[in-house]
Amino acid sequence: MTEIYVGSLFPLHSGWSDSVQCFYSMQIAFDEINNSSSILPHYQIKWVMNATSCNGRSAVESLYWQETLYPLTAVIGGGCSSESESTGFITATLHQPQISYASTSPRLS
Repeated sequence: MTEIYVGSLFPLHSGWSDSVQCFYSMQIAFDEINNSSSILPHYQIKWVMNATSCNGRSAVESLYWQETLYPLTAVIGGGCSSESESTGFITATLHQPQISYASTSPRLS
């Protein structure tokens, strides 16, 4: 079984109530993928997650920690535009896709 590491950034302590729902939705999605024999057979997604508080600096520090400890293939998040803008420079340099589930800044398009 080949392991794929996916980093994720969630503003769980930011006061944004939807962040917890996004977190659990992501957890359910990864569980469904990993438990299915027809979706990504022979692969196991390993989810690396940090709470970022909707803060660009916190997101960069969290992503640095994830990149240092795990061979990330992609990054999901941040939940806030400030996080996604800050970490986008890092993921672009490392040629890693970054998908934000809630950022709305036009600068990210």
